[in-house]
Amino acid sequence: MERSQLSAKNVETDQELTKIYEKNCLIGKILLYKQLDEALVRSFVRGEWKCENGLTVSQISRNLFMFVFQDKQDLANALKNRPWTIMGGLLMLSACPPGGSPRDLRFSRSLFWVQAHGLPADYLTAQNGPSMGQLVGQFVFTDWEVVCSGKLPYRNFLRLRVVLDVLKPLATGFWLERAGSHPIWVDFKYEKLGVFCYKCGLIGNSYRTCRFPSGDVKYGPWLRADSWAHGPWFNRESRFSAVDRNAGVSLLAVPKVALNLGVVKDLASEEAYVTNVRSMDSEERPHKAESVHRRKLWQRLFINSIDSVIMLVNCMVIFSRIKIVDESEENWTLLVLMAAYLLHLWRKLVHARRESKFIRGLVEILVSIVFLIILLSF
Repeated sequence: MERSQLSAKNVETDQELTKIYEKNCLIGKILLYKQLDEALVRSFVRGEWKCENGLTVSQISRNLFMFVFQDKQDLANALKNRPWTIMGGLLMLSACPPGGSPRDLRFSRSLFWVQAHGLPADYLTAQNGPSMGQLVGQFVFTDWEVVCSGKLPYRNFLRLRVVLDVLKPLATGFWLERAGSHPIWVDFKYEKLGVFCYKCGLIGNSYRTCRFPSGDVKYGPWLRADSWAHGPWFNRESRFSAVDRNAGVSLLAVPKVALNLGVVKDLASEEAYVTNVRSMDSEERPHKAESVHRRKLWQRLFINSIDSVIMLVNCMVIFSRIKIVDESEENWTLLVLMAAYLLHLWRKLVHARRESKFIRGLVEILVSIVFLIILLSF
């Protein structure tokens, strides 16, 4: 786009207004393939953030919003309890840039809670948090809860606080090699994970518009984890034990630490993703991916077969009605119904290649049946 050569020279900044923006404002970017309106975002944040002293929401551009807080504590709580998802879209928050434009912000990182499932019992230690956190993103700390005099873990997985690079595909897990035993696969599950592409693994992307070639099933709904935000350990800072990231790069088993040093092979990094990481992931979960795909295939075949029969009958009825139409009679109602049904068929053809949900398919069948009943009544 060509721009003019005009420039303003006597434009000054308001320092007091700049300080207000820096201390009381957040810029939010919703990572979603479709646009959300301002009223929906305002309703969500007021209900979830519960700002007692007021909150102002204004839209800057497509899925880009400014949040002005009256209380700094409300702002801090919004940042602390990330991530937030609105209609499946990840809401990424950033401070207002001093002297810059919100449109210039590069939203690429967001805090997440990640759960590591499938670890042996003697590997469920806080010391192993940094090693696994570095495979996902930037490790922050471990949410650690123990019982029995601080010896046994409270749950059967590790919960990690990490900073994810949302411009990279999600890490699905890693192979854990153990001395004297076969390697095992450890799954990563993400809390409050919204819309992401099952082809490329990018957050906010849609498989309908994804240009990544289809292949072995690697990403799926199993990457979503149940939220533990309301557990008994939430908001207890003493229960969070941060571990130095330089403490080690291998997972430690207890109590025989010296004999059971494990080496973690990062098979979910960006480099492994570009090469051939899919095959190892699909070998660990072939039955699960195959069952999901098979169930969806049978649902689509069942829906499409029934709907196709109804559509064929409707087309035959329409064809027979057109043959016997008398030009002297007024058949506007019949013509309108025919046009409406043709529009219905056109919509189905446009979305034929998209994977429809089971409930949506049943609704399509009901619509076709209603059209058939109405046409037969004339």
